[in-house]
Order: sequence, then structure tokens, then C-alpha cells
Amino acid sequence: MYYIHTTVVTDDVEQSKAFYANKLGVTAFREIGDPNGAFHAAFIAAPDDQESARSPRFSPALALVRHAGRPNARPGISHVCFRVADLYAICEKVANAGYRFKVPPRDGFRALVHTPEGAVIEFHQAGERRTPVEPWLSMPDSE
Repeated sequence: MYYIHTTVVTDDVEQSKAFYANKLGVTAFREIGDPNGAFHAAFIAAPDDQESARSPRFSPALALVRHAGRPNARPGISHVCFRVADLYAICEKVANAGYRFKVPPRDGFRALVHTPEGAVIEFHQAGERRTPVEPWLSMPDSE
């Protein structure tokens, strides 16, 4: 398992990028979004982390994200993300310990879990996406 990114939800990705770049020297190395503008993300990294962030490991990074279609997406820290060797194994371990999934690993690639202190951790499957299976396929999201 290794750390990938922390996501910060913002109302204005460009304004957030300018703050990190102009005040801290932390700059974007990748941006993604959809054509209709409902989602925009800029992945930024500190100067000494740029090489690692641009590598296939894609970490460490801070993701500045705007979700135009989600009115309840409040600005602030959203979650911390880790890449894992076996998504289903880590999710089974978490479920057996009694923790709730904000988003279970229905797609075989990612899951979001509520932590004891109320934070959210995202897990990404390393390598190829896993074949979606039960009990994850039919498990509902939780808030």
C-alpha cells in the first residue's frame, strides 16, 4: 500500500491552483475534467515531488477538485487515497472490523471508507481493475 493523494474540494480550481503556485510554489502536473464542465481536477505537487508525481506511481499529490453537479460537495478536505495490491482483501478487512463504506468497491477499482474519526479514505486497486463481485456489487453507499 502506498499514499497517492489527498483531495480538496474547491469552488474554483483556478483560484486554488493560483494560491498553491504563487504562495507555496506547488504546481499542477496533470488536469482532468469532463467536456461539459461538471467535473474539473488539477493534481498538484511540491517542487521536490514533481518527478514522482509525474511517474507511473502518480504520487504524492494534492487533488484540487470541483464538482459542479454536486451541490452538497462542500469545500475542504474530502479524502486521503492509497493504492493497494488487493482492493477486495483490504475492503473485507475493513468491513469485518465494522466500518461503513461511503462507496463500496462495486467497480473493482476503488472504494471509499469512513474512518473512526469521521474522515474518508479512498483505496485504488493497483494494476488492472478487479472483476466486480458480490457482496460489493449490491452493497449500497452510505453517507
